[in-house]
Amino acid sequence: MTHNRTVIRDITPEITTFSVPFNRFAPFGYRKFVAVGNRATAIRLHDGRILFLNPVPLEPAIQTRLTALGGVHLIASDLGYYLSVKSYLDVWPEAKSISVPGLESKRKDVKWDFICGDWLKGGPEDEFCFTQDFETVMFKGFITYCVAWYYKPTKTLIQSNLLMNLPCTEVCACCLA
Repeated sequence: MTHNRTVIRDITPEITTFSVPFNRFAPFGYRKFVAVGNRATAIRLHDGRILFLNPVPLEPAIQTRLTALGGVHLIASDLGYYLSVKSYLDVWPEAKSISVPGLESKRKDVKWDFICGDWLKGGPEDEFCFTQDFETVMFKGFITYCVAWYYKPTKTLIQSNLLMNLPCTEVCACCLA
């Protein structure tokens, strides 16, 4: 599915976001869907690698920007953002994939290089040598096993589904169009 209203923003020289329309089912029946937006984030690590969090559907504008940034070296998703992982790995087959428990059974077509779990044994930042960039924690009690990513250089917290993008101001017009 191609979106024609992607919003790409360079938040800092190291952080780029990719926002696309996304409607979530409204549980109380007020209307069919609630516009919440959908956002992926690319972060340049200290060694130049790009970590891509919460992949949104890959479209030409996103691929062009990620290629300009240097490609994707690590890609991470939770149970809410796994649908597009394979398309990124097809473009960047050397990229390492990071998941949460359960994705290995949902996406058997993806080779998961690291499955988040017992943080006492180390997180993805330990496994892939970016501890000076990030500190992570997984919220097992949350439905999607959301991982929060604390980017140390800019003191930025990046999370996916712990806080919804409400109101959906950046992509709201896209979601409702």
